[in-house]
Amino acid sequence: MFSSNLKYLRNKFGLEQVELANKLGRKSGSTISEWEKGTYTPKIKVLSEIASIFNVDLDDLMNKDLTTNDEETIIDKITDTVKTLSPTRQSKVYSFAKAQKREQDEDVVREDSNTYHLSDYQDLLFCGPVSAGTGEWLDGEHQETVSLPKNILPNTAFDFVVQVNGDSMEPMFRDNEYIFVRKTTDIRSGQIGIFIIDGEAYLKKAYTEEDQLRLVSLNDKYDDLIFKDYNAIKLVGTIVL
Repeated sequence: MFSSNLKYLRNKFGLEQVELANKLGRKSGSTISEWEKGTYTPKIKVLSEIASIFNVDLDDLMNKDLTTNDEETIIDKITDTVKTLSPTRQSKVYSFAKAQKREQDEDVVREDSNTYHLSDYQDLLFCGPVSAGTGEWLDGEHQETVSLPKNILPNTAFDFVVQVNGDSMEPMFRDNEYIFVRKTTDIRSGQIGIFIIDGEAYLKKAYTEEDQLRLVSLNDKYDDLIFKDYNAIKLVGTIVL
């Protein structure tokens, strides 16, 4: 049991035999190779050091088949890695995990939608794509109808649907996701809205600051966009969640 567990844990942690040997104060990986072959087992002191390196119980190392616990292993690997990250990078991992959960939930909805009847869908006014990145053309003439499952529609009234193009508003809004818009000419600072600026449409969080409009992405790899009075700025509407 020890030999297979040792090889499994070493591979799990991405260590070469010589790297593990160095951690144990040995110059060569040949000793590790002999242990993994089952040729012989190290003394109890070395076994304790191995258990400590891989953060496992000594009894489990010797007597439990750790190779069958793959699901827990993945979680452990993520947890161990996240612990080594800075708080800012930990936050990014958490945001990504939430986005994956949301995508998984939506996949379930799509799978279930195969059994829907026509009455489970609703035809909605679709006004095309809106950029979550650098801007996308959106004019009033692009109007068509899209059928969406009723169970994904918001409870609050909205006027039309657009489709996100880009990742700058992740994790809240994903690329190709449909979002629901209520027409308005007013927006509070800090709200998320759709703007047409110099003929291009943006999906952003908006902040009005003195003589400028600052549009902010939720994905922090994108810089803020600053527009002045001389830009042609039009608020299309706010997002209904």
